[in-house]
Amino acid sequence: MGGDGKPMSIGIVWTSYHYYLGEIARNISETGNSVTVYTYIESAEIFPHLEGIKFENISKLSSRELLDHISINNHEVVLVCGWHLKPLRYLAKNFNGRVVLFMDNPWKRTLKQILGILIFKLKWISYYDGVVLPGTPQKKFARHLGFKANEIQEGFFSFLRQENFHHDVIHVQREFLFIGRLISWKGVDELAQAYGKYRSRVSEPWPLIVCGEGPLKHLLENQPGVQMKGFLNKKELFSELSSPRVYISCGRGEHWGISIYEAAFYHHPLILSADADATTQYLRNGGNGISIRGRNIEDIEEAMFKFHNTEQLELSLYAKLSNELAMKHDSDFFVSEVLPYLVKIGRAHV
Repeated sequence: MGGDGKPMSIGIVWTSYHYYLGEIARNISETGNSVTVYTYIESAEIFPHLEGIKFENISKLSSRELLDHISINNHEVVLVCGWHLKPLRYLAKNFNGRVVLFMDNPWKRTLKQILGILIFKLKWISYYDGVVLPGTPQKKFARHLGFKANEIQEGFFSFLRQENFHHDVIHVQREFLFIGRLISWKGVDELAQAYGKYRSRVSEPWPLIVCGEGPLKHLLENQPGVQMKGFLNKKELFSELSSPRVYISCGRGEHWGISIYEAAFYHHPLILSADADATTQYLRNGGNGISIRGRNIEDIEEAMFKFHNTEQLELSLYAKLSNELAMKHDSDFFVSEVLPYLVKIGRAHV
């Protein structure tokens, strides 16, 4: 509800559909507000069926048609994913209501970002009333883009529910878990080599569970000890996550990493690349896991070896801290912090 007790109408405009959008939309809807999710997905089959939430395909709409289509629903605030598409910028510029930008790009101080800052400040920042983002690395970029501190809200990827998952006693399986596309920048080649080296160092190596598909599948599927699960739907994925293991993310260029948040939430000790921005939020090096250099074979191998020699009690303590860190950004955080921010901006237009 809005601050005056009246329900608000919120639109979410996304370039694609991911299940977390459904969870975020449900958090908004269950507080008494109405929400519509607009995406560039052509097939309606992928849309979830959540009571009280509308999902609409906007892939064939021109900039003007997109504005007219969304304006009909009289949203008080529209959340727009990125500024890279012209129709989304046109919507932000001309929408008769409040517009909040979502961004997950971290500040890297690249030439492209520096040039982008100049263009954004000169042409586009006036289109937006605020910005929501995952965490601190993105907040730094938002500040460089010209957003004021009170226009920025962290914690957008905050949607998991603690009541869905309980551990009275946390028992960590002596296994490694990788979730993600099997592509180069995810560090699949390095993971395959590191796992082989790790196995050669120990007498009873842990299995490596791999959830995902991709062109580098062949590097892992025939290795001893590797269990390929393939692509998993949401239900199957959370079934895998519900059994805590040591989770590995070893790539480069991961803007945030939703699966890192999920793994921490579900009590997994972590081996994380320092290049993954979610590491800043969900890893305490030596407390609930190990930080490694992205796509570094020696680091991955050594982290696996260290966990192999870790006692169950210490693994359980790692798992407990992972969950505690993730719980700071769960669905309750979204309802208590992120949603009021959207409501405040929307009500300011009234």
